[in-house]
Amino acid sequence: ANEIAGATLIIKDLNGKEISSFISTTIPKYINLEAGEYILIEKYAPNGYKLNDTVVYFKVDKEGNVSVKDSSGKYVDVEYITIINEGNDVVNISKLDSSTNSYLTGAKLVLKNEKGEIVATWTTSNESYNIALNAGDYTISETVAPKGYILNKEITYIRVLDDGTLMVKNKNGVYEISNGIIIYNEPELEEEIVVVPKTGLTSILTYTFGSLTTLGGAYLLLRNGQFSI
Repeated sequence: ANEIAGATLIIKDLNGKEISSFISTTIPKYINLEAGEYILIEKYAPNGYKLNDTVVYFKVDKEGNVSVKDSSGKYVDVEYITIINEGNDVVNISKLDSSTNSYLTGAKLVLKNEKGEIVATWTTSNESYNIALNAGDYTISETVAPKGYILNKEITYIRVLDDGTLMVKNKNGVYEISNGIIIYNEPELEEEIVVVPKTGLTSILTYTFGSLTTLGGAYLLLRNGQFSI
């Protein structure tokens, strides 16, 4: 296994008193401790990894030998103490048509962290967008709608827990566990062009004399007391 930089680790005695704290690097950390029993915890995970919330119990004897308590509660001699971190789970984000559930291309989405800093921007395609995220709160907003669709102005609020669990805020403001994120768009309404037939006689007759009478769909022009068609 490779050494991972960026984890914040803390060593305490069994009374909870902090003995040492340090940030991991790409080389092992060596610390001189007096004989006794200690615990090792990870406070912050390395960037791109899940927090390991396992509490490691270990002890050091007078000769400097180290042993770690195993799952059965027995101390087992070790050469060094290891804490393993798993990589962040991938968050799946899909952009779909609200009626057909088909993928929509051309939408521009922005992902921000809780500080408002941009984490990622992308243009949607015919597949989901995948990104590994650290634990924390995020928002997803749409800046450009797919062609032929209405811009989705709703902001999607998501939360990633320390163990990688994805949660999405529902319309009631409650975060719920989710396997992925779907953002929908509704098609634009097509404008209906209505052709209104001209009914005024001015569209047919440029000049009229006397009075105009309509009879059975025929236009009769009264001139000098005579009807003519």
